[in-house]
Amino acid sequence: MVSLAGMALPLVFYVGLTPGFVGLLLGGGPALSRFMRQVVTNGVLVVFAVNYVAFFLYASATARDDPARSPVPVLALDVLARLATFFGLHILIYALSADWFGSFGGSRATALRVVAPTLARSAFFENISGVYLYATLVGRVSNAVEIPWQRVPGM
Repeated sequence: MVSLAGMALPLVFYVGLTPGFVGLLLGGGPALSRFMRQVVTNGVLVVFAVNYVAFFLYASATARDDPARSPVPVLALDVLARLATFFGLHILIYALSADWFGSFGGSRATALRVVAPTLARSAFFENISGVYLYATLVGRVSNAVEIPWQRVPGM
């Protein structure tokens, strides 16, 4: 449920900020079903997996009780793991979407070619992948705030 809760607010903003999108979705039909399929097969999966990997790494890194250890490597590993999981899952999902749903004209090559430009634009919230990117950052903020405080005596 963390994936859905963390994704709800960015998703509402994306739909609300995209001109004409609310009306299109309220009309139901193919637009709504394709949107929901995209959110479920790409969004929920990506946000859940990225946060799962990050929480797993966080738990294993903080399980070692070493007060002299710096939080910087843990935070750096967190960022790298999130990015690698985010990009890797998009590559996999796009290729599978070409096969299963006929997305990208049914071409895996086209699907793979559009991953990088699509994800680059997601940083600017220009597409729905931006929703997933910012939903994964919600968990990142809590780690960035919590980890340094664990090293302060009495906290």
